[in-house]
This record gives sequence, C-alpha cells and structure tokens, in this order.
Amino acid sequence: RIDYATVSLGQLPRLMLQPKPDARPAEPEPDYEAIVAERRGQRERIIEHLARTLDIWAALAKGLGFELTYALQPILPWLGKTLSTEEVELLAAQDAAGGRWHRILRAALDPEHHDWYSTALAGLCARFGIPFVDLGRGMREDDRWLFIDRVHMNDAGQDTAARLVAQRCAA
Repeated sequence: RIDYATVSLGQLPRLMLQPKPDARPAEPEPDYEAIVAERRGQRERIIEHLARTLDIWAALAKGLGFELTYALQPILPWLGKTLSTEEVELLAAQDAAGGRWHRILRAALDPEHHDWYSTALAGLCARFGIPFVDLGRGMREDDRWLFIDRVHMNDAGQDTAARLVAQRCAA
C-alpha cells in the first residue's frame, strides 16, 4: 500500500514500478513457435473466412457503386529489405525489452507465411474482381527508415504505402 499523500511526484515512478509483494510467480513461457506451427494447419479456415468477407465487400461495392481495392499491409519481416540503422536499433531494443507480443510476432511473421498469404489473397481478390496490391512487395528495395517496429510504419513508411495504393488505384 502506498500513502500517496506523503509521496512526492519524483518518487511516484519508482513506487509504481515496484513489484507487488504478493505477486504470483510468472507462468512458464509458451512455445510460440510450436503454437504458430500448429495454427498454420488452419490456413484453409483463414481463406474460407476471407472469401466470405471479400464476397460481401465486392457485393457492397457493386451495389453501392464504390471502388474497392485490397491493400495488404506491409510487415517488416515479410519485406526482406535491407534494414535501416534506425530499424535495426529499434528492433534490437524491442527484442531486448522482451514482451509476449514481440515474441509472438517473431514466431509468426516469416517470409514463407507472407508468400502463402499474399498469393492466397491475390487469388481471392481476382476471384471477386477486387484489385489487389501487396504493399510490402513495393517496399522491398527501399532501404530508408520506414518502420518503428515489425508492423507499424513511421511517416515515411505511411507515405510510401499511400503512394503505392494510389498507383494501384490509378492503374
């Protein structure tokens, strides 16, 4: 328990970061690689779900008269690009800090999964008459700093993605 009436503002960060004395011991870390490998066996379910969703969106676009384009988000591990100095430093800091989400992403976001997913999406989009662009393919040769972590882009990355979408829509 902390008596906040007697604590100075400078003491708060230290007090707030102290572990609780009655905290339970940490559970063992799951084997994320094994979980990801197991779930890869469910890929057909993913495609079936996407097919239903794209069918609905294609019908809405046709019925309401709007243009629909599917843009696959660029994911840093999928690009195979030469990382900028900033990207290398940020990924190293995130990996050193740990965290469940970063470990899951490292296990799940490999180039083989991207190749499968992008190909499957392109096929579905062709089936439903939806233009498709894999934004990551357009960023592979860009060695600038584009990402702040494995999935989120900085301003330059967002600008590049927007340019690629605009080019695809203009085609």
